Amino acid sequence: MYSSPLDFASDVRLVFENAMLYNPKTDEVHGMAHQLLFYFEMLFRPIQAKLPTNQRVNEFSAVYEFD
Repeated sequence: MYSSPLDFASDVRLVFENAMLYNPKTDEVHGMAHQLLFYFEMLFRPIQAKLPTNQRVNEFSAVYEFD
């Protein structure tokens, strides 16, 4: 069980970031992970907005790439 929504979000991001890191951009897995990470960020944004300001983090990590 997670102690906070941020801990959960961190693990979700890690899964998708690893899928993108360890699969080439041309691979279907990379593309799906990219899409799912973007979709997760959209859905998590309202939850994150409800957290106290000192608990908010930047939703996009260094691995996330914008098209």
